[in-house]
Amino acid sequence: MYIVVYDIGDNRQLQRVARLLEKKGGVRAQNSLFEFEEYKSAKEGMEESLKFLSPEDRCFLFRVTGKEDLHGSSSLERIY
Repeated sequence: MYIVVYDIGDNRQLQRVARLLEKKGGVRAQNSLFEFEEYKSAKEGMEESLKFLSPEDRCFLFRVTGKEDLHGSSSLERIY
C-alpha cells in the first residue's frame, strides 16, 4: 500500500489536490491522507498535485511496509 499525505494552506488548492487524488484512484482515509494500492497511481497523483502547490505547501508519498514494529504498527518508507 502507498499513501499520499499533504499540508496545503490554500483551501481551493487543497480541494483541487483532493479531487485529483480521488481521480487517480486514491481512497481518502483522513482529511489530508489518501491510500493507494498501486505505486504508479500514487506517484502520478502526487506528481500532478505538486504542480498546484506553493513553496510553503507539502506533499509526500510513502510506501507502507508489511513489517510491524514492537508496537504492532507498520512502518513507512518515504519515496517523495
